[in-house]
Amino acid sequence: MKYKTTANLILRKSAAKKSLKILTIGKGKIVKTLNNTIRWDGNLPYVKVKYNKKTGYVCAKYLKGYVIKSEKTTSKAYPLNLHISNGTSEMLDIKVPQQDAFGEWLDKHGCSIVAACIGLQLKGIFKSPSELYKVAAKDYKRFMPNKLTLYGTSRLLMRYIKNGVSYHELKSNTGAEDIKRIDAAVRNGNFVLIEQKNPIHTNIIVGRSGGRTVIATNGTIKYTTVTKLIKIASHNATHNGYIIIKK
Repeated sequence: MKYKTTANLILRKSAAKKSLKILTIGKGKIVKTLNNTIRWDGNLPYVKVKYNKKTGYVCAKYLKGYVIKSEKTTSKAYPLNLHISNGTSEMLDIKVPQQDAFGEWLDKHGCSIVAACIGLQLKGIFKSPSELYKVAAKDYKRFMPNKLTLYGTSRLLMRYIKNGVSYHELKSNTGAEDIKRIDAAVRNGNFVLIEQKNPIHTNIIVGRSGGRTVIATNGTIKYTTVTKLIKIASHNATHNGYIIIKK
């Protein structure tokens, strides 16, 4: 899978800061990852890549949208933390909520609100699913035939994010245009909420790991591809589409 660099990176022979330098990769260049394995040198995560016919290791902190690490916690409400490339020396830390920790309604119908909780964290905003549910039930009730629709979720997100949230309807089952748009969004470090069918459920793409697309849902993560997500996407008149949250 291809990634864009966010800084000048040194391509090294092995996964270590003091390893032999092969060459310097410029900012904004495209590298191809060769596996899904992160190798650590202290607090520096390295991944194997290919660039300009050369193979070596670079620091994954500077590859846009790379999901570097997931770790379990002792919290029932937020059992998983994700550490995602922020394009700088500091990683983006995301708390992944567990639906059944926030009451019966959110357990049964709260997937889109939980996804919104995760999505807001991309912008440094933390609102618990319970807080978001109270706001949705008060101000966006018309978008809650049962669960909050994805369009309604976009309105909820726009309440907190003034610019950078866009809602898109799926046009077809093949979704070539949608795949291209979602792929581009994820490559640029953005998050994407997408509705699936059978059962209706909201997933959120939080980045990529090697050659895999990473979705966060209900206290855990899963690995898939954008093409597979489009194939199982909902075209229901009420529950349809996807949301892009720009970084």
